[in-house]
Amino acid sequence: MFATSTKRYIGIPGLLLASLKDGGGRVLIPNFYDDVDPEFLDMGVKLLEHIDVGELEALKEELGIAGFVGGVSGREALKALYLNPSLNISGLYSGYTGKGSKTIVPAEAVAKLDIRLLRS
Repeated sequence: MFATSTKRYIGIPGLLLASLKDGGGRVLIPNFYDDVDPEFLDMGVKLLEHIDVGELEALKEELGIAGFVGGVSGREALKALYLNPSLNISGLYSGYTGKGSKTIVPAEAVAKLDIRLLRS
C-alpha cells in the first residue's frame, strides 16, 4: 500500500552503487587510483612476465566469456587482474528474501563491497 509513496531502500543504495564506476568499469571515487607506489608496480610487472598468458585465455574459455573488462588481453589483462586497484559489488540484498513474494517497504538494504587498494 505504501510502497509506491515511500522511498524504496533498495533504490537508494542501487543509485549509490551505480555511481561508483563508469560504463567501462573504471572506479569514479576521487583519488582511488592516486599514489600507487611505482616501484611496487614495476616489481609486479616483472613478476607477471613469468605467468603463462595461455592460462588466462584458458580461464576465459572456461568461464565462457568473450573478453575482459576494457577489452584488455594478454599481459594487459594480467596487469588489470593483479596490479590495478579494484572495487566489486559482491552482494546486495533488501526486503523479503524468503519463498514467494511480498509487497513490502524494506526496513534495510545491505551491500557488500570488495575493495582492493594498492601499496602507496
